[in-house]
Amino acid sequence: DVTGTVSGNAGTVTNGVYTVGNQTIAGTKTFSGNVNVGSTLSVQASYSIATLELIGRTGSGFGGGLLAKSSIYSETSGSQYSANLVFKTNNGSNSLTERLRLNYNGDAIFSGEIEANEMLKITQSSAGSEARGLKLVNTTGSRNWNVTAGRYNQNNDDFTIRCADTNVDALYLSATGAATFSGGVTVKNILTSNANTDFNLITRNSTNTALYVQQAST
Repeated sequence: DVTGTVSGNAGTVTNGVYTVGNQTIAGTKTFSGNVNVGSTLSVQASYSIATLELIGRTGSGFGGGLLAKSSIYSETSGSQYSANLVFKTNNGSNSLTERLRLNYNGDAIFSGEIEANEMLKITQSSAGSEARGLKLVNTTGSRNWNVTAGRYNQNNDDFTIRCADTNVDALYLSATGAATFSGGVTVKNILTSNANTDFNLITRNSTNTALYVQQAST
């Protein structure tokens, strides 16, 4: 048996860890229980990317020992004091794949589909810029299409489908329901209300010559 008094701190014990104060600890440390952080958990890197990895295990049906890993990392955008935040998940082949990127300028880039329950809301301040509304891009094609509330440099009320590359409002709908197409319209049938007893205007040319159609009397 050893009898005596033991005193000291981590500074006089080989590989000791302080319970209070600041300390730099090298190597990988594994905790068998929960780790509680009182206020801020800071992950700092000596290079351009700081990463926080979240690692779980798959169920017994998948072998029980496979990693279910995700990561969040902050990277420099190349400009002073600006950073991008990137979210990655395992893609089923034990390879981390980027799913969401939040750029320093506020842009959010998703790598897959976005599903919204009930309603997806897009708020625009005006129709005075091409950078408004919903933009549809086909990377194989050569045209970009905008769907906006309002017509570019015209008004802020019409529902508009616009080709941003050719500056053409292909279709716009007024608040009263009137539809205006920029070009010809091909239809299989033209139907009018049964209550309509007036002549129906089919076409009018530049000299104001018009063609009307009216149902014959029975």
